[in-house]
Amino acid sequence: MDYLKLFLDNRSTSGSGTVKVYKSAILRFLKFIQKTDLEDINREDWEKYRKYLDGRNLKKSYKLNQAKYLRSFFDFVEDNLRSKHIDFFNPIPKIKFVRFNPDQGLNLKEKEEKEKDEFYTIEQMKLIFSKSNLVDYEHFMQIILLTFCGMRGSEVMSIKKDNLDLDNRYLVTGQEMNARKSQKDLYYVFPELVANMLWDYLQIHEKKYGKDVNWLFPSHFYNHKNYAKIRSLQSFLTSLNVPFKCRTHKFRHSISRFRRANNFSRGDRETLSNHSSLSLEDRIYAKIPIEKRIKIYDECFPKEYKALLLHIDSL
Repeated sequence: MDYLKLFLDNRSTSGSGTVKVYKSAILRFLKFIQKTDLEDINREDWEKYRKYLDGRNLKKSYKLNQAKYLRSFFDFVEDNLRSKHIDFFNPIPKIKFVRFNPDQGLNLKEKEEKEKDEFYTIEQMKLIFSKSNLVDYEHFMQIILLTFCGMRGSEVMSIKKDNLDLDNRYLVTGQEMNARKSQKDLYYVFPELVANMLWDYLQIHEKKYGKDVNWLFPSHFYNHKNYAKIRSLQSFLTSLNVPFKCRTHKFRHSISRFRRANNFSRGDRETLSNHSSLSLEDRIYAKIPIEKRIKIYDECFPKEYKALLLHIDSL
């Protein structure tokens, strides 16, 4: 029986990204121990792999996640084998008993450099806007949505025209299997200026792609039947040749950082970024209507981002 395939099929409801993470972690482990029969794998195999991971320059959180993925897989294997009256014990210990060396601390200069790479300054974003607007308006609009909505890259690329509500300044995304991290629709709000820019973009879109293409940012291959991939935007950002590192996810980090710097509450920040709440009660019961999301967005709009809107309006 192909337990790996069965396990990954069970995980498929969590999204393709989750499946890939589990699959790669399991295959790396199996390749390292060089065993094909799962019933032969034991705690000694895990200990060898644990020491191997601990000897590499990896984050402790990454190593713990590898253990978590493997523990989950072998729980599945154990349940299946025991249902057939075959004795098998999970070779991966419970995560609370897994021990890895702590991360090596960074010095002050290293911390400052690392922090610079995690978010953009206002001036850096202005430079990106100015350069991208001159080169490619489609990529420019993707960057605008990343900046003011705080979406993940795949969520921007997979927006459909039908899921835009420009009158009420919001959109819905995260519906495609390869572009979501959860099972729920994701709602993002944007400023009035961005709504007006999207109206203009839709006119350009119709002339370029016709009325029948529903992807807001369609792929330029296969008759536009799929959405564009995030690597196309990442390649575009790299081509701008700005004097700092450009990554699509930094826009999401940036708006979160500025919201935090403006002392907006954790709950409001989680709502706007569509992060899972730290509160179990909120995760289970909270259903935030779009009217409230819009109100939170406007109240939690970073004052620094008003300068960005003025800059965009001047382009």
